[in-house]
Amino acid sequence: GTVTNKGKKLPSYAEEIGLRTTDLKHFSRREESIRSQLAESIPLYGKHIKASNRAYTAFLNQLRADQLNTLVSAAESAGLNPKNNLVLGKNIAEVINDATGRGSLKTTIPLTGGHEINLERNAKLLTDVMFSPRLMARNIRMLNPSTYAQLDPFTRKEAVKNMLRLTGAWGSLAGLLKLGGAQLSLDPTNPDFMKPKIGNTLLDPGAGMQQYLVLLSQNIAGGKTSSTSNQFNEFGKGYKPETMFSNTMEFALNRVHPTARLAIDIMRAAED
Repeated sequence: GTVTNKGKKLPSYAEEIGLRTTDLKHFSRREESIRSQLAESIPLYGKHIKASNRAYTAFLNQLRADQLNTLVSAAESAGLNPKNNLVLGKNIAEVINDATGRGSLKTTIPLTGGHEINLERNAKLLTDVMFSPRLMARNIRMLNPSTYAQLDPFTRKEAVKNMLRLTGAWGSLAGLLKLGGAQLSLDPTNPDFMKPKIGNTLLDPGAGMQQYLVLLSQNIAGGKTSSTSNQFNEFGKGYKPETMFSNTMEFALNRVHPTARLAIDIMRAAED
């Protein structure tokens, strides 16, 4: 909550350090996975969808608040004071935001002398153009070694734990499904890498990170493996060959909001 001082509203500690909570009232503050309000407008059935979305939002907000209390208590037990040390507090909030899919749209580039790229002011535009930009930011941050290098020792340890939990759960689920008869590719240049396939159903337990790992592996290897024939195709060879650039651009286009992607596909089809 918030407190007042002589009639002036003051931010709570969670707000002050940047812990990202969501609601259903403000378009830009909805969870990205339930950003559209269209389903909630369906007569009769829409109220049940809205109730489900409200419960989902409340659960995530409670999860973030509980995690903040846990990490603040752990920091205090370690002799730290995150309530007075706002840098530490903000690092804790960023770790929680990343772990719950609400990554920051700003980052520091170490090789440029600490230059910061801040797209927070363009958050609404990015949400209109891209599909789940905060989740994309989370995935990039968690896969970027410099993210961990810039954190203090306490929050670095927590960030590494979150990464290990995510990859551990991914690997465990994929492994169990493989033992149960699912098909599973272990080739990181294959688009279906670590995606269990049961019949015609393909599962993606990697929480959105799998695609980034595959793109990186393909660009490093200089080619990609077909998910149907399992044949490796080098970039720049064969009929209408793909290149590292075209592969990266196609990846970027697949992150575009479905409405914007439809417009792009129509324009591309008109050129053919």
